[in-house]
Amino acid sequence: MRQSWWPLFYQTLGGALTIFLAVVFLALPVQGFPVSLSAFLKVASVPGSAILLLALSAMLGQIFLALLSLLALRSVSPELARTLARPLLDGGVAALVGGVAAYATLAFEGDIAPLTTLMAVFTQGLIAGVVGLAASALALYIVENKEFLIVASALRRLVRPPGRRTNVLAPSAKDPIQP
Repeated sequence: MRQSWWPLFYQTLGGALTIFLAVVFLALPVQGFPVSLSAFLKVASVPGSAILLLALSAMLGQIFLALLSLLALRSVSPELARTLARPLLDGGVAALVGGVAAYATLAFEGDIAPLTTLMAVFTQGLIAGVVGLAASALALYIVENKEFLIVASALRRLVRPPGRRTNVLAPSAKDPIQP
């Protein structure tokens, strides 16, 4: 097979896995895995929550496609694949930590105030999102992600504490000297 057909082949495999998983998940008994997933996501009382199974199958299909593409990249450009492995692993760890932190925050907040108004939903979602982002940033800091440290350093230089003076730049040869 020619090299240009491989991406189409990988996309087809990813799509086929997504469709296969969707059919399998939707054919499961209603009282089995679908109820467990709905209960875990705390949407068991919402009608039509079985649609989450389609989202799960699409997510798993895309993860499979990403892994397959990374393996294919290893055969085409081994050095590039190696350089992508660490940021992908760091990002996966940060996403997992952030998701767990946001979920725990929502579980904690759910015991405090019921989700009966739009403002309550918005506020709890905002707080959980900020906690999740902070946890993700902390995870990237702990694993010493190079890209995160570069961005943090640039932000530190951009935002300086009030009252702290910046260094004076020496005039260049093109600047006129004022009397």
